[in-house]
Amino acid sequence: IPFQLTITNSGNDVDYVNVIIPSNGAPPGWIPTFSESSFTLNPSQSKVVYLNVPVPSNVYGGDNIIKVEISSDSGSNQVIDMEFVVYVPEIADVEVELKTTAGDVTAGTTGQFIVRFENNGNTVETLSLSIEGKRSSWFSLPSDTVASLEPSGFREIIVEVKPPITQAAGEMSGTLNVTLSSDSSKTTKITLPF
Repeated sequence: IPFQLTITNSGNDVDYVNVIIPSNGAPPGWIPTFSESSFTLNPSQSKVVYLNVPVPSNVYGGDNIIKVEISSDSGSNQVIDMEFVVYVPEIADVEVELKTTAGDVTAGTTGQFIVRFENNGNTVETLSLSIEGKRSSWFSLPSDTVASLEPSGFREIIVEVKPPITQAAGEMSGTLNVTLSSDSSKTTKITLPF
């Protein structure tokens, strides 16, 4: 993505100009460059410089800020700080997988499910978890959220189920709901059979 900067010497002396990106001026993995970074400007002279920003393939969605510092080495020693924003469309995509079922759980005992969450999108997600169904009170979640799941990251949790001692045998299940923080309209439901 090219950004055009017009730099003008509004003083009455020759100006030696440097255009840089400070050490913390770009998100990790971004390597912006300038068409020209050091030059001389006579009084009232202007120069067009391009900031070229290649967008990495594994970038986070949302606003990505590139900081630029323009400095003058003439008598004024003027420094101008600027920010350029590159918006990358946000893609919320978390895969939910039932890795291990609880198997046959008898009344009064505890069974465990292992559920894996993998962030295939480009947003950091906090997942809200809930259990639904007429047997939802039999289930225990380790927490009602999975916090800060980074893009390309994964996490596994254990969900426990404990049918009451008086429950007759039979095939039963509950439903785990997983809602994304970046898009609350996206809820994934998986069945937890036991």
